[in-house]
Amino acid sequence: MDFDAIGRWLESGDVDFAVMSLSNAPPEVRARALYTERFVCIARRGHPRIGESIDLDTFCSLDHVMVSGRGGMFSGATDEALATLGRKRRVKLSVPHYLLLPEMVQRSQMIAIVPERLARHYTDRLRIIEPPLAIRGLKIALVWHERTHRDPAQVWVRSVVAAAATALLADPIRTSRRTVADRARTSRRFAPARAVAGRPPRSPRA
Repeated sequence: MDFDAIGRWLESGDVDFAVMSLSNAPPEVRARALYTERFVCIARRGHPRIGESIDLDTFCSLDHVMVSGRGGMFSGATDEALATLGRKRRVKLSVPHYLLLPEMVQRSQMIAIVPERLARHYTDRLRIIEPPLAIRGLKIALVWHERTHRDPAQVWVRSVVAAAATALLADPIRTSRRTVADRARTSRRFAPARAVAGRPPRSPRA
């Protein structure tokens, strides 16, 4: 993803808001923290060198695949944490999206560091292991431009997104498709179609 372009898209109005890592957010945008994601290590089930846990020496000696949103970069939060210990890992490949990692790890001897919520969707195919060192978490935020900061319709949409994130964190199992559908129906009751066109929804009558 071209993170540098997000600031331009927000400023021009091509994008109303974005949900992204706070560390990649353009400096000129407004931001609202949604949650912090912790990282775990994933490996294919049956990996010959990994059991229920992994030590630091094994972690550093294995081939890694990592995400580089800016393309071609082979260093991230994991490498920063390793550097404080005077260690390095062997990054053999970088990809632009986290969703590519599970399939690549499943079909190889490589390991990866991924957000825990993503890893939990692949427990039938991958082994989830606690990393052998502390890695700085990923702060996810809702970001938008100053131009739309006080727009009533935009304020309302951002509040809906933030509420959905809070509900998912509080109860990820019960926040299912049915829950999302119920919220959408409730939103339509209090948000007429003109809100979608950029006009604020009416306040519900008491």
